[in-house]
Amino acid sequence: MYICFDIGGTRIKAAWVSSTGKHGKVYVCATPKRLEDTKETILEIIEKIKKEAPLNIKAIGIASAGPLDWENRKYLMPVHLPHLSNFDMGAFLENKTGLPIFMENDAQAAAMGELWLGCLRSEKDAIFITLGTGVGSGVIKDSKIWRANHITGPELGHIYMGLGEDKECGCGQKGCAETYLGKDALMELFFDAGIKISSLEEGILKVKKKEHGTEKIMQEYGKRLGIFLSMLLVVFGIKVIGIGGGLSVFLPYCETYVWNTLKERFKKRSWWLPQKIVKAQNPENSALLGMAAILNQYF
Repeated sequence: MYICFDIGGTRIKAAWVSSTGKHGKVYVCATPKRLEDTKETILEIIEKIKKEAPLNIKAIGIASAGPLDWENRKYLMPVHLPHLSNFDMGAFLENKTGLPIFMENDAQAAAMGELWLGCLRSEKDAIFITLGTGVGSGVIKDSKIWRANHITGPELGHIYMGLGEDKECGCGQKGCAETYLGKDALMELFFDAGIKISSLEEGILKVKKKEHGTEKIMQEYGKRLGIFLSMLLVVFGIKVIGIGGGLSVFLPYCETYVWNTLKERFKKRSWWLPQKIVKAQNPENSALLGMAAILNQYF
C-alpha cells in the first residue's frame, strides 16, 4: 500500500492506493504558494492518510507538475510551481518519513494510470495529453514511459504551434502549445466570444446547454487541439491518443472538430491518422493511480 500525491499548479490531491488500484479518501486542497507552507501541507496529509490506511505504507509516490528530475527526485524550474524551483523533494520527505520516495511528472504518471486501469488499458504504445492549467504529456512505448534522452521526458506542451499570436509561455518561449490549449487560453476564447464566466466549470455547463456562441468556441478549440495532435502523430507514429486533465470534459464537444482538422491536414497522408482518440475514464485520479502502478514495479 502506498501514499500517492498529485501536486498541480492549482490543487494537491492525495490518497492511499493499494497494489490493485483500490484507494481511500482523496484529500484535496489548494496548492500553497510558499515552500514552507507546501512542506507543512504535505506532511500533514501524510500523517492523516497513515492513520486511515488499512495496511502499512511501503512508499510514497509524488506525481507533480514539472519540469522535474525524476531520478534525483527534485524539482528543476516548474512553471506553475515556481516556489518549488530546485527543491529536493525526495530527500526532504525521506528524511521526515523514513519511507522510500518516488517522483514522476504528473502527466507521465497519469499516462501510466490510464494504461493500468483506464482508457489506455491493453495498449502497448500511446500518447497521453493532459489539458489543464498547462499542457502535459506522457509517451508510452512497450508499456513503459518513454523519456527520450531528457531527464524530464518529452514536454510536448512546449512544441511551437505558430498560430500567429505568439504569446509568451511560462517556459520562456513564445507560441507553445500550452499557450493555445491551457486553461487561460480556453477562458480567453469564452471572453472573446462575449460569454462571461468565472471558471471553466461554468463554461462546460454553458457548452452542454449549447448556449449561443459556445459551438464556435468548441470549433476553435478543437481545431487547435487537432493541429497539436497532428504534429505528434507525424513525429511519433503512435496511433492511440489519450486525453486527460481537467479540460478533458470538453473533448466530447470539440472532438468532431479535432477529427475534421486531422482529416484535412492528412488528406494526402491518411496513414498518419490515429486509430482512436480516447478520454480518460477518471481524469481526477489518473496520476494517483499511475504512481501506484509505478511503485508496483518496485514493491
